[in-house]
Amino acid sequence: MNPYKVGDSVFVKPANARCFTPWGEGKVTGIIANTVVEVNSRNRHISDVRRVPMEPLREATTREYHSRPVELVADVGEVNEDVDENPDLPGDEQHDERPVRDRAPPRWLADFLVD
Repeated sequence: MNPYKVGDSVFVKPANARCFTPWGEGKVTGIIANTVVEVNSRNRHISDVRRVPMEPLREATTREYHSRPVELVADVGEVNEDVDENPDLPGDEQHDERPVRDRAPPRWLADFLVD
């Protein structure tokens, strides 16, 4: 059974929405089927529609969400650049170049002259 009634305020998922895409608001203007409602004269599947909470709760939640300070903190601790983490390994010699190997040419090149 369809959980929405005509006149309900709902959030509507936009087309091609991503995780952080804000959803729009609308009103249910009709019930088409058990899984389809009409929102602002457009048919929408009920999985793309969410009921808006009660007005006082919604305003407080929206105000709280938008006024929250964003805090980006990364606690890395102290970094001591003089200490060698793994003294058994030679220093820069390992990372100078990638390993080189001999590769056989593919069979389809056998008919061609390749330098």
